[in-house]
Amino acid sequence: REATIYMGLGLSYWFLGQYQQAVEYYQKSLVIWTKIADIKGEINSHIGLGSAYFPLKQYEKALDHYRQSLASLTKIGDIKRKIAVYNQLGIAYKSLGKYQEAIKYYQQSLAITTEIDDIRGQADSWFNLGLTFKKLDQKTKAINALNNARKLYQEMELDKNAEDCSNQINALASSVSSSNR
Repeated sequence: REATIYMGLGLSYWFLGQYQQAVEYYQKSLVIWTKIADIKGEINSHIGLGSAYFPLKQYEKALDHYRQSLASLTKIGDIKRKIAVYNQLGIAYKSLGKYQEAIKYYQQSLAITTEIDDIRGQADSWFNLGLTFKKLDQKTKAINALNNARKLYQEMELDKNAEDCSNQINALASSVSSSNR
């Protein structure tokens, strides 16, 4: 019960943008979950810690906690949460400028979401891939990935997401056409 309260406090501080306090409470919960060998609690604490370290720009710490949660999620076979962690790992690696690592995790997310027919997950994975290819100046790959994401977002009637894709594609297309002049 105490660990659950600490988790709730960590989440509350995270929502308030008080990330260092969130870290403190997630760490307290992790100690308890580990002591009582509650793997699901440990996973939640690691994910919480990764999410709290990220806005503090402590990306290596975020990566460490995401990787620990991923190992445990693999043990218990929680596919849905693995997808989310793959994307978080990709985002963290992208923030560190490690684009190939980011792509690897986005592709793993895409493979699973395709396998289980998770359309929203596929769209988000394609979008993340597109933005990462853009960072690598691989414009054709970026446009293709963003087009895939846009199509899926349109199918789900997620107009804002589809518009975000269109804006990214238009920016890439104009940079391609201006470089061809």
